[in-house]
Amino acid sequence: MKKILLFAFVLISIQTSFGQRKKIAVISISVNKLINTESLSKGLTNVESERLQNDMQAALSSPAFDFTNILRQVHTNIFTELKAVFPFDLADETLVLDNPEYKGFSNTVDVGKNMLPFVAAPGYKYVFQDFGDRFSEKSDLNRIIAIFSGKFDGFLLITQDFLFKGGLSYAGNGFTNLATRINFSLYDSSGRTLYNYTEGENSGNKVVILQGIPLIGDVEQTLGHCSQATDNTLKQIAKNVAKQSEKIEKRLNKN
Repeated sequence: MKKILLFAFVLISIQTSFGQRKKIAVISISVNKLINTESLSKGLTNVESERLQNDMQAALSSPAFDFTNILRQVHTNIFTELKAVFPFDLADETLVLDNPEYKGFSNTVDVGKNMLPFVAAPGYKYVFQDFGDRFSEKSDLNRIIAIFSGKFDGFLLITQDFLFKGGLSYAGNGFTNLATRINFSLYDSSGRTLYNYTEGENSGNKVVILQGIPLIGDVEQTLGHCSQATDNTLKQIAKNVAKQSEKIEKRLNKN
């Protein structure tokens, strides 16, 4: 009888262990507001490439290029559409955003001083990912994890960037595609990487190139392209995360 009771207890413990979904906290949602021009720099002289970079940086530094709505778009998708396909539960974000230590968090690297063009979603902090120093207690990631020690099973960090991709041009004139990449980094409670996934899609809209420079002066139109690329990417992420949910869940349950 005792053996039967012991076996039943062990069986229930195993079922509970595997049946209980992990609680994951989103700790950062951010975007790099400088559009990557690397694909357009091929074949250019150093002077031309520098001119391209400077012109793009000058255009994007305008306050009119506000990526807040893009960040809200990603944020809303994470806590609605993607929440439904994640093989884990997302913690109530107020547990993160209303935490006094999180509110007072400042980056190890001075983002403004070092001209790092990252913007975080409203309420969230930008987490500088220094992969060469990621295991240091002083790294942004580990300092934030320390704030929530013992409160969550893991942490999710989302970053996004934009880039010009492909297209067709002749003598410096033509068109290119505006695309985005969104990265999801899932860490366990000790800061070890469990899952890292990047997905990218084009906006489907063309950007005109004139004398080697993409024309992005129409801010509303350019942000519209960014939004469309973001939407296309998020839809693809939902499909792929659903396919990989079993693999992600196994990694979570190993901890």
